[in-house]
Amino acid sequence: VYNLGTTTSFNVIDTSNIEPPSLTQISIAGLDWSPKGDKIIYAINGDLYMINPDGTAKMPFLSNSHNNASPAFSPDGNWIAFSSDRDGNSNIWRMDFSGDNELRIVDCSPGNCYGQAISPDGMSVAFQNSGSIFTINSDGDTNNIPVKIIDADITGYETGEVAWSPYVSPPLIESAQAVPDTIVPFEFSTLHWQSAGAMEVEISGIDGK
Repeated sequence: VYNLGTTTSFNVIDTSNIEPPSLTQISIAGLDWSPKGDKIIYAINGDLYMINPDGTAKMPFLSNSHNNASPAFSPDGNWIAFSSDRDGNSNIWRMDFSGDNELRIVDCSPGNCYGQAISPDGMSVAFQNSGSIFTINSDGDTNNIPVKIIDADITGYETGEVAWSPYVSPPLIESAQAVPDTIVPFEFSTLHWQSAGAMEVEISGIDGK
């Protein structure tokens, strides 16, 4: 972890004491910060682990005989998406932060899904399959059909990382008040307002009543 404020860095995930399987190397296959910044989830040699940003309280999150990778927190921090080859090919799954309720989001057979990214509202997941990019609802409904948004067969290119644009709050009028709030013809009233995220304000619908 590198601290931009203090320009210091320290090792959070120590792999020096992990014995790699024969003829393989230790591999960290993706990590993600929780929305509150109090946890880091990461994949190492097919298992998922959770750890505090200071390197303490490391604990297994998902460990089985399959290859689990690319964990990503939902925007509310309540669940985690990850890829897993437990069905023979790599599909996108989700699991509650508590470690319960594993659910397959999408079946990518006969291909392999990877590089998933969760939308800012948590309602959709974007992922790669055979070089193309798809989106699908994140609830795992078997009636959901992935929507292809970039077709590698048409573009002739294989796509790279998938990332959603951040959610930008729409401009809001936080408060508005007319002083005085009641006038008669030929008198004046002054309108005071406070807005958030707006470059300009358009006032309409004033008919003199």
